Amino acid sequence: MDLNKFIEESKNKKNLPNKKLVEMMGELANEFEITKKDLINLTQYFDKIEETYDSLLTEYENRQK
Repeated sequence: MDLNKFIEESKNKKNLPNKKLVEMMGELANEFEITKKDLINLTQYFDKIEETYDSLLTEYENRQK
């Protein structure tokens, strides 16, 4: 999907046929769901990285005492 294309076309939404509006909304809704899932997965990945780092840091600090 080319988001810039959708943005440009949406500027002229009053003149677009209903079929085109429905098609664009469907594609954008699909892209939204994909992006949302990707963000959730990345957030979980980021949290796991932070958790692992903190665990290693705690162990390292304990060894320094």
